[in-house]
Amino acid sequence: MCVLTSPQPSYCLHSQVSGLTLDIPAKKVFGNTDRQFLIDRQQKLQKFLEQVMAMPLLSRHFEVKKFLDPTNYSPAFHGM
Repeated sequence: MCVLTSPQPSYCLHSQVSGLTLDIPAKKVFGNTDRQFLIDRQQKLQKFLEQVMAMPLLSRHFEVKKFLDPTNYSPAFHGM
């Protein structure tokens, strides 16, 4: 079981699916409000999500659905 503690499920998914390589955009501690950094990271995150959604195994994964649509994929829904 994987418990998410941040808004990014990428680590959780990566730890559960072996043999797949996804480019997870790095975070930046200092200078993380720099406009160009934010633009670049947004583009890399978009590419990452497109890669995830292109893979049926990942696109059907509960954690991906919960991340993209938290209202309809709450823990109570998963337990049904």
